Amino acid sequence: MPVQVEFVQNWGRLVRHYRTGVLTQPKDRIMAFAGVAQAVHDSSGMTYLAGCWAQMFPFSFTWSLVIPWDKSTMIEVEAIIEAVPSWSWFSVPIFSSDTFRFEVVEDLSRVLRLSATTRAESMYEATLLSFEDRSQQTYAGQQAYAGPLSTKDFHNFTGMTLNLAMKTWTGFLENPMNLDLRRGPSIRDQFNMLLGQDGGFLQCQFDHQETERNHYDKVMTFGLLIELRVWLDLEYNFFDFEQPLLIGLIMQPEPSRETYKRIGLWKLRLYQYPLGWDTETFNAVSIFDQLKDVRSEHIRLV
Repeated sequence: MPVQVEFVQNWGRLVRHYRTGVLTQPKDRIMAFAGVAQAVHDSSGMTYLAGCWAQMFPFSFTWSLVIPWDKSTMIEVEAIIEAVPSWSWFSVPIFSSDTFRFEVVEDLSRVLRLSATTRAESMYEATLLSFEDRSQQTYAGQQAYAGPLSTKDFHNFTGMTLNLAMKTWTGFLENPMNLDLRRGPSIRDQFNMLLGQDGGFLQCQFDHQETERNHYDKVMTFGLLIELRVWLDLEYNFFDFEQPLLIGLIMQPEPSRETYKRIGLWKLRLYQYPLGWDTETFNAVSIFDQLKDVRSEHIRLV
């Protein structure tokens, strides 16, 4: 995990630098970055997936846009003009004050640097089963991921689909005014019941301002990418409750219901043990599994 975190943190710096560069023709931005991606592929053998890396899953898919409360500062300077997958950071516009980051990775990097014996352990990770390219050919397994790529693979993302195995929960982020009782409590309410009102913080960052404004009455699917336990082994062996423990994608199904699109990233931070839990329970039991009607699904992400 530390190797993945370090790579994605450095990759994030490169992406942020790239997003702030001014191009004569914005449509050339993906092409301009293709050379960088190809150089990384040639030196590492990793598979490039529209701005992310297969071997760095799930961390290279944990990018987000932090949209401020004062949205007047979010002045769009470059719109999206090419068809790209929703899970790619190429799918979000560039703003004058760009707030793009791999915040989860930066948080983990800070805590892992505190001590050589600090460790982050994964209780659960989603699996990248395979991906399909524009010809609908499916690639699966690490050997296929590490195979040769054509030049087009670094700038032509048409028809690219990810196939994931992940835990999901579907419902409202917050209870709407006209709550459908058949849906049950929202994900925020369920975490509050588990952790107490001040025991945790669920943070959702949407990829587009329109979604951020209009998410209150939308049913969404929350997919879990990774559930972590982070231990700081300094003078005493203790758990750092301020780190993001659960990280996942916010998704909505396409009209066909056969595929999903990413619409944001969610994170859950803890400030104390769940109510009634002790250390042994905390280290053995998944927090996400406490949500009502959690499912294990194969998700096709476009």
